[in-house]
Amino acid sequence: MTRDIRGIIARLLRFAVLAAFLAEGIAALVFILNASSQHVSIPLAAFGGTLICTAVAIATFRIHPRTGTGQMVSSTPVWAVLTTIMSGLILRILWLAFVPPVQTSDYVRYLQAARNLLATHTYAEFLMGHHFRAFTPPGLPFLLAAGMRVFGDRSWMPAVLNCVLYVFTALLIAVIGKRLAGGRVAILATGLFAIWPSNIGMTGLAASEPLFALLFLLACYIVFLPEQSTWGLSALGGVAAGLATLTRPTALALPVLWVVAALIHGSGNTRWRNSIIATSLLFVTVSPWTMRNHLILGAFIPVSTNGGDVFYRANNPLATGTWAAKGELDLSPYLGDEVQWNKTGFAWGKEWIAAHPLGFLKLAIRKQYIFLGSDETGIYWSIERPYPQWKALDLAGKVLSFLWWLILWVLMLFAVVQQRRAILQMPGLICLLLPFLYLIGIHSIFESQDRYHIPAVPFLILTAALVFGSGGQAAACEEKN
Repeated sequence: MTRDIRGIIARLLRFAVLAAFLAEGIAALVFILNASSQHVSIPLAAFGGTLICTAVAIATFRIHPRTGTGQMVSSTPVWAVLTTIMSGLILRILWLAFVPPVQTSDYVRYLQAARNLLATHTYAEFLMGHHFRAFTPPGLPFLLAAGMRVFGDRSWMPAVLNCVLYVFTALLIAVIGKRLAGGRVAILATGLFAIWPSNIGMTGLAASEPLFALLFLLACYIVFLPEQSTWGLSALGGVAAGLATLTRPTALALPVLWVVAALIHGSGNTRWRNSIIATSLLFVTVSPWTMRNHLILGAFIPVSTNGGDVFYRANNPLATGTWAAKGELDLSPYLGDEVQWNKTGFAWGKEWIAAHPLGFLKLAIRKQYIFLGSDETGIYWSIERPYPQWKALDLAGKVLSFLWWLILWVLMLFAVVQQRRAILQMPGLICLLLPFLYLIGIHSIFESQDRYHIPAVPFLILTAALVFGSGGQAAACEEKN
């Protein structure tokens, strides 16, 4: 009886996740086309999106899924994956040579926090005329401080760290792709990742996205593991989730994703045990920093104190869905007490949501538009912001980013529709869609920017790469695992 209930819940969740992803995918096409130019209206973008969806639907009926078994999977040479990854690394090195990185905005703040840490052995920041002890999540500043200790405070140090993070992220993408659907999928996925324009553009910047993307990918890796996997891999995923949380508190709710994945698998107690292990290690990893905050600030602050301000600026009558300098009410009088500043921001934001539920829903749609509409973050921060005189290169970068982002979504929709039966039958494939839905759900509530979709992109790439896979290969991989 219990097994029957688990099976029903698993099937319902699989259909719900697939339906939600397809809805977001169709919306993404409209948003991308509309955001591409001020001359493209919403009706025109909707018409273009309809045409693309129609073409995808026709193509899925005319182009039959690949057939094949696991024999093709094992024959894919490792050197092909490594060559693809190294080609991406060369692209990034060439980018650094032709576009010297200039640190601006948050990137300067992260570097300064790292310098203060090395100089004073104290994690503190002086911002907006006030002294903060837990304003910025410590993950990236600690990594930058380690880089400064090893390489010195060099302008190229963030680029070295990001190149290393790129290689490890690409390797993990290849491992997941091979595990789920075979070597061809692994090669295409690493290829798409290697030529990702926005990621290339961010190579030299002291940004949190590359670090968080790797840790988030590793934390989600456990949902693709076979049920009989060792508890050690689950522990590793939990530690990665904890480190991801210390980089961006967005990851603190990852246990919810693990629970949904366990329900989708509809399996026995082993997967639940692994989820409990991962959740425990997440909190064990974060707890020393939480205790440090309690000792210094006298309050329960899991990671950082800037969340309340962000939450209120994203949920008030003046909110636009993305970053705004301030909300309708002024939080600045509370800056002298960062704990109270944080609490007040959350309280005001919740009050506005409770009083304006329809306004909140409209704003959530706007936030999704921002989340999905473009993928120009790397080009903006590496060219447009520091080198406004490089008009031609900026335009070329934005065009390439637009084409890469649009093609990725077209490939994803084609792959999901074409492989829908395999996706619904194999839990590992449907779980590829969960991290994206997790992140877009969070940023439909908090502030949204196009850079916030970056941690979801590896999973979107793997989903798009399923066009090179087959139900037979995926089944063979799952049986082998």
